[in-house]
Amino acid sequence: FTPTKWRVSCDNLVVHATELTNSAEVRVLVQGEIVESVGPAFTLPNGVVRLEIAHPSSAAYPSPIGWVSQDESSVGGGHCLEPGPQPLQATMRPRTPSYGTWRPRPSYRPYRPRGGNFTNITWRPSQPAAPGGPAAAGATAAVV
Repeated sequence: FTPTKWRVSCDNLVVHATELTNSAEVRVLVQGEIVESVGPAFTLPNGVVRLEIAHPSSAAYPSPIGWVSQDESSVGGGHCLEPGPQPLQATMRPRTPSYGTWRPRPSYRPYRPRGGNFTNITWRPSQPAAPGGPAAAGATAAVV
């Protein structure tokens, strides 16, 4: 048996202490609440299908809180529970390489630094400096 999640589809669904419909009421569930079955469905002699459930907001979770009717159509009622959200199935993804996210650089493409095309800049005076300083001799700087 695998636990299944169910959504309450009727207005007020009474949770009973045992699988019998005349047992003590434990709680009332409202439409839209999500519960989880903890055992296989049990059919009463009159055809009503009952489920033992656990409620995620219960302090006793994942222990069962009681029994509810899943299908009362045999006695003139309706379906009280509809299938709820199921856990996501694992999808087939390509396997990641053992070296993680690092990838070696392809050998067919030479290394090229990223960013702008920068070169080292060296400043050299175009003439030797005169004794009076660069302004006196009219020295200029050249980029090589």
